[in-house]
Amino acid sequence: MTDQSKVQNSILIVDDEKNLLLGISRVLQRSGYKVFVASTGLEGIDLARGQHPDIILSDIGMPPPNGFELRKILSESEDTANIPFIFVTAKSSQEDKLHGLELGADDYITKPFDVQELLARVQAVLRRVEKGRQAGKNEADQKVELLRKAISANLTHELRTPLGQIMMSLQTVIRQRSQEKEPVDLDWSIQAALNSAVRLKQLVNDLILLSTIDSGEITTFRQAIDGTYDIRAPIEKMIQSWNKDLIFEFNVDPQAKIFAPRLEFTQMIVHLADNAAKFSPTNGKIQVEVLPNGTGGCKITITDEGPGIPPELREKVFERYYQVDGSDARRYGGLGVGLTISRAITNALGGSISIQDSVNGCKVCIVLPPAPLDWAT
Repeated sequence: MTDQSKVQNSILIVDDEKNLLLGISRVLQRSGYKVFVASTGLEGIDLARGQHPDIILSDIGMPPPNGFELRKILSESEDTANIPFIFVTAKSSQEDKLHGLELGADDYITKPFDVQELLARVQAVLRRVEKGRQAGKNEADQKVELLRKAISANLTHELRTPLGQIMMSLQTVIRQRSQEKEPVDLDWSIQAALNSAVRLKQLVNDLILLSTIDSGEITTFRQAIDGTYDIRAPIEKMIQSWNKDLIFEFNVDPQAKIFAPRLEFTQMIVHLADNAAKFSPTNGKIQVEVLPNGTGGCKITITDEGPGIPPELREKVFERYYQVDGSDARRYGGLGVGLTISRAITNALGGSISIQDSVNGCKVCIVLPPAPLDWAT
């Protein structure tokens, strides 16, 4: 009777002795395994790459490539390197066994062998591999769950903070008007509510854009970017919301003609300037420079006077939710997705974004290649 627990397991047998090849394949088929056979090492390579068996049984003493060479070749490919491997051979020297194990073999069976021993060793290797996979899956699931909880907690904080500020500010306005007091603090309360609403809107836009990035549908439809309306004005508005009396210097080369998806481009620029403002000291300076890079392309640098980013973390910070695991997420706010979004947008446009050396603070550089205009309005 076929063991249904093994029906889904496939085995590749590689051996130049056809009688032995036929005998082993029949035994394994009767035990419920799906079997592929190869009489040469080259056939074995093709079948391993094409069929991705759950385990490989291979003879050693074959014409080139022999069993050792076969294992070495397969171990050099990412697709086949992790397939469990058992040597089946007439050789029994300790040196051969050690060499096989050094090449990453999972077991070693010497001819002649008992059929039950062969089945037991195959089952043992498969169980060991499955156990390892399950342990790896459990570990990955635990890490994902921890990350999910951290993201959930941080997202809750980021949503509640501006919502709380909006409600408190508006309640102050209502209370003062209901008591017919002089509206001394109304302007401040209304502005605070507006700033929080802007933060909340930015957070929602980020989550929407992340979903678009994940679906692979980020737009690359290029429109003409206006330096004042699409870059300077939104940055100035964002900087004012920080109430740090920051100095903003904006320099744009008149020769610069930028063609990019307007909404995504502005969202990226505001994010980078927001990071600069977030980490800048009170009265600090933020500089934005826009230079041409052919028609439609540009080079933009955003520099601040904050603490800067150490060289060893300049790639790490582009990872999604990077701040979730650090204290900066609470101290400065944010989900840690601004740089992730910025890189996704620049990559989609064929450009690049990097953090460069700077005497003071942090210097972010965006380079977009030249490109034609898709929409003139």
